[in-house]
Amino acid sequence: MNTTHQDFISNFCIAGINYRKSDVIVRGKFSLTTDQCEQLLQEAVKKYIPGAFVLSTCNRTEIYGISSSPQELIERITAAADYADCIVIVNDQSQANLRWANSTLTTNGVITERSVTVIAFVAIDGGMASGVVTRSDVAKGEIDSIAKAAGDAARAAGKAADAAELARDFSVGSWGEAHTPTGPDVFAKIAPDLGDMFQRSRSDEIELFGYAVHTHRTTWVGSKGGLRLRWDPPAGRM
Repeated sequence: MNTTHQDFISNFCIAGINYRKSDVIVRGKFSLTTDQCEQLLQEAVKKYIPGAFVLSTCNRTEIYGISSSPQELIERITAAADYADCIVIVNDQSQANLRWANSTLTTNGVITERSVTVIAFVAIDGGMASGVVTRSDVAKGEIDSIAKAAGDAARAAGKAADAAELARDFSVGSWGEAHTPTGPDVFAKIAPDLGDMFQRSRSDEIELFGYAVHTHRTTWVGSKGGLRLRWDPPAGRM
């Protein structure tokens, strides 16, 4: 699998409703006409979703799309920041988990999330002010507003007594690569061992309770001044 395919899969999103989890009345509220589908696709482009597909039938409504990459968000937000400097931090995180109770596996699944933090540095009164804004994600139509909100927060904070010059033109890590998500496969060795433990605990009349979590977070840090930093710390606990 090459990098292009990895980037595509990492940013591929699906949202929908179908007959397996909702009745006909609920599904009817999400049914889309042809005109509504066209309008939704137009709005998707405005919301920084470069590619989207809509499926609306009698038993399901599903929307498939490709979200913006962290690198693209950083480039666009820093370009929209009309002040001295701007640092953007994007965290993409995926988490796989197993949970068990009474010596029985109860739940398992994968959670993904993103956060975007914008730090503005605004020159005021012969000094520098800083302000921070964090959101769960940023759409195309929100890029200018989040850059402005960070600038407004800096001006409201006033001159910083501990201002220092920021590093510039420095890079660390594989900046252009996509986040590599964790998944159920990470428990390939643990799951069979758990099954053996459950069987032995029942024979010994002992009940086992617990969980296993594996998290992979990728952090990108970029600035107007040329910072391009990336960190990929995996973590697990049991």
